[in-house]
Amino acid sequence: MDKNQQESRRSATNEFISSLDTLKAVLRSNDAEKAPPKAANLETQVPPKSAELFKEKDLETLLDDAVQDIERYMSEHPQE
Repeated sequence: MDKNQQESRRSATNEFISSLDTLKAVLRSNDAEKAPPKAANLETQVPPKSAELFKEKDLETLLDDAVQDIERYMSEHPQE
């Protein structure tokens, strides 16, 4: 395998892992929203970073991004 292929695979892998990390954060955020609050005063609680991040993107968009990353990787790296 030449260096260009290796770099392409490494880049696609990093993008895919990043998408998975983002998805994991969304799922954790959703779980946290479902759990009852631990503190008596909700105004003093700091929202998780993932909640702030996902004001911009919803779960469907994140899943679409992950699927696109997987499809791009699979098209660039057919099974040998």
